[in-house]
Amino acid sequence: MTATDFKLERYKYILLQLSTLNENVHKYLLFYQTLVSAIIGGTAAFLVQAIEHNIPRKIVFGVLHSAALLLALIGAFTFLLVFSGIASWIDYRKEETELLSEVVNAGFRSTPRLRNFWRWPETYVLLFVTLGSIALCSLIRTLAVAITQ
Repeated sequence: MTATDFKLERYKYILLQLSTLNENVHKYLLFYQTLVSAIIGGTAAFLVQAIEHNIPRKIVFGVLHSAALLLALIGAFTFLLVFSGIASWIDYRKEETELLSEVVNAGFRSTPRLRNFWRWPETYVLLFVTLGSIALCSLIRTLAVAITQ
């Protein structure tokens, strides 16, 4: 294997990793939406049963706080997954630009700039997960306080 062949294979690998990282963001968002929907649905079903069967308020309060905690943990985990994907993407893009500068010519492709974060879909996924988790946790905690009074 020549050096050129090795560089070509390395470039293919980098492009594959970049593609995989882009696909993973959608998987993480699906993971978040699925688990959040299940928790909200389960919480709503529990509240209906709690009213019908006169479940003690302390138990209802505990279940609602547990649901809020689960939502917060899922939101934090999803945030970390997406954030680590962004960090990996930046590393692979830097490696790609270095390889292209060596093989094609210097400055063939510029390195990614963090100031362009507002153009990245991942930024809005992070915002959605963060704000959605905060809003849902606040809603459930408010509901827990209202029901137990």
